[in-house]
Amino acid sequence: MALKASELRIGNYVSKGDEIIKVDSIDEVGINLYAWHTGGEWGSSGHIEPDFNHLDILGIPITEEWLLRFGFQDPSDSHGEYLSLTYRGQTLFSTDVSTAFKYVIYTQHKAIGELEIHYVHELQNLYFALKGIELTLTDKTN
Repeated sequence: MALKASELRIGNYVSKGDEIIKVDSIDEVGINLYAWHTGGEWGSSGHIEPDFNHLDILGIPITEEWLLRFGFQDPSDSHGEYLSLTYRGQTLFSTDVSTAFKYVIYTQHKAIGELEIHYVHELQNLYFALKGIELTLTDKTN
């Protein structure tokens, strides 16, 4: 299913086929905009075009690999069954590796809710909504 502009934020990761794309600009037509203009004797006209149309981009399914790239770790007592993301020593999210879609959200070391998300950009948006900072990759491959 194609993504809507309202689902995305600058910095989100999406895909077009096998290509991973980091969103750097958004409008109602697409993402990663560029401007061009034509000049002439009578003046110039210009357009802003997207590199990628919203109909062509898709969410990236969350996998264990993506969770690890975002800094999720195996808590010492989970034996590989859970991955969790901590911020300043407090667990923010944890997920059962076998399901990888249900995330328990924590505040002050207490579970406050469970949320089902399927795509990398949804996880990035939730993290920003909770912490006010971007969820960034911990590796150098994008």
